[in-house]
Amino acid sequence: MNGLFSISVLLMILFFACNNETQVPEPESPAYATRTGWDIEPSFENIDSLQILYFDNPYGDSLKYTRFFSFYNTSDTVLVNALKQQTHLVYQQRSNVDTCRSQGKIFLFKDEQPVKTLYFSGNCPACCVVYFIKDGNFYYMGFDENLRRLIAKSKELARK
Repeated sequence: MNGLFSISVLLMILFFACNNETQVPEPESPAYATRTGWDIEPSFENIDSLQILYFDNPYGDSLKYTRFFSFYNTSDTVLVNALKQQTHLVYQQRSNVDTCRSQGKIFLFKDEQPVKTLYFSGNCPACCVVYFIKDGNFYYMGFDENLRRLIAKSKELARK
């Protein structure tokens, strides 16, 4: 009888252990809708400098438009903090790239080491996004107005 009791307890433990899975939110669920860029890429929180590339003709030849650009390097805390706030926004995950053309990209750094690359399109309201790529998926966030303004102002300081 003692052996039967032990087997029953062991089976109950196995049953409850197998049913105690960590639930990953589905893309359509409310829990998923509140995930931010920091949830999928925690290193965004630690960036300390940027290099912004502005494509010369983002709406030109689709095979050549990323070849010609001007760039701006900065560790300006106002711009860096605005970008951190941007990446803390809720994202929308997609498996395919959007049809909007990127007007540029932003290389993010921590202690001069590359962290991630963001792409941006400020062609508002039609294409007003910032996005990054991770594990073959595209993570889109709305383009914050303050960051748009700062990036546009920084373009005046960019060089070839």
